[in-house]
Amino acid sequence: MILAVPQFLATADVQHHSLPANCLHWEWTSWMGGLDAIGPAPLSSFDVLDALIEHYVRDGAYPKVREIVIAGHSGGAQVAHRHAILSDAAARCRAAGVNVRYVIANPSSYVYFDAWRPHCTDGSNADARAACTGFNAWKYGTEGLPRYAKGLDVQQLEYRYVVRDVTYLLGTHDNDPAHQALDRSCEAMMQGPHRLARGRAYFAYLCRRHPQLRHQLVEVAGAAHSGDAMFVSQAGVQALFGTTARLIDTGVVHDGRALE
Repeated sequence: MILAVPQFLATADVQHHSLPANCLHWEWTSWMGGLDAIGPAPLSSFDVLDALIEHYVRDGAYPKVREIVIAGHSGGAQVAHRHAILSDAAARCRAAGVNVRYVIANPSSYVYFDAWRPHCTDGSNADARAACTGFNAWKYGTEGLPRYAKGLDVQQLEYRYVVRDVTYLLGTHDNDPAHQALDRSCEAMMQGPHRLARGRAYFAYLCRRHPQLRHQLVEVAGAAHSGDAMFVSQAGVQALFGTTARLIDTGVVHDGRALE
């Protein structure tokens, strides 16, 4: 097993750590949506992921690789979700005999493929849209796609996404509408009051649009907004390593905090 953990830097990181000028860096959290770096080259964070994936499948350099799992929690889950929508790396890997799976755990927001939103179903839809003009812009919707997605249309993106191997992991206690790291922009709030509600609503939305959807939604009982609690759980281990994997000792307490 190989564990690769890319680090996407913001301009503040480069400045704070006095890093060399040739380090790719993004405007704050724009890497979550696959936007281009602001220096030293206009490369998308998804270009970086694609190159990393290609490294493990090209030219037989790793002949025993049969599966690649792209997993993330919180901001990392936003990357995994949007990469699954925009990137065609999974198809290229499949042609090389390598399966690609995505594990998306507790992101703050999702990409909707039309103008419907779950938190505007009480007749206030028009008012909510008028008050939040960017609700359907990328990274919450499909208007104004990033440079990385040039030439792709929305129907194509949706079709490719729904046939991906995707597992959504949601913590049942990740339901704090005032969590300090929760995206509380109007665009995100139209998707639901907190991460648990947003994840459930998005999965239901996809199921309505695609009754044969093969994505999976798994809830981790007692887990709050903690990557440790999510992934160091029976559900998390099986999502990452397959249904035959078994957790031996979690080391996680019930409120969702990991023990040191």
